[in-house]
Amino acid sequence: MRTEILLQDDPAVPADERHHARLTPLGRQGHETEPGDHVVRRKVFEREAEFGLSGMTEPVAEVEASPFFSDPIGVFCRADHPLAAVERPLCWADLSGREILNMGHETQIKSVAEYAPDVAIRLSSTAYKVRNTHTLIALLQRGGTIAALPRLSLPAGTHDDWVFRSLTEPAIDREIFLCRHRRTTLTASARALIAAIRDSAEIAGATLIEKCEPTEGCIAE
Repeated sequence: MRTEILLQDDPAVPADERHHARLTPLGRQGHETEPGDHVVRRKVFEREAEFGLSGMTEPVAEVEASPFFSDPIGVFCRADHPLAAVERPLCWADLSGREILNMGHETQIKSVAEYAPDVAIRLSSTAYKVRNTHTLIALLQRGGTIAALPRLSLPAGTHDDWVFRSLTEPAIDREIFLCRHRRTTLTASARALIAAIRDSAEIAGATLIEKCEPTEGCIAE
């Protein structure tokens, strides 16, 4: 039996998991798509997928969304960018006046508005609204631009000449939720894949929220 899973489109799910950088050969057992989180919930509800991973989610009947792991939102920029040389911790106000790549973090924008209104405005009105990781990488590589993203958003090994700096005032984390149908029993391959994703996320620097081993009848602690 093939394990059917859904991983939300970037940047909600860590890029290593989207592109199987650390899940081979387990990743080959599944079939991966990149929908929005509403599609993830619908597919799980209709039992077209054994489980899904998504960002913040609204409740859906019969779909259990358990917090899985979190990672901090910060700045990706080239190593030669002025922000990379700042020795003190960076805050959102430090992004004021910068060319910021926007990947649609509405919740992030609301959180920043009180502390750095100019940055919030730039995040919501930027000319570069990127929804594809490859496009984002290309724009970052050209220099001059920065991206405010969760730490695990870009594939490991593709940004050796970039730096990631966590942002404070406010410090914002994004959470990834593990979605499954309440009446569905996970297969052994699905449980193994969930464990591999969890391990991969922890190695990449995420904070684990879901710590128990997934079993046939229950995922949550």
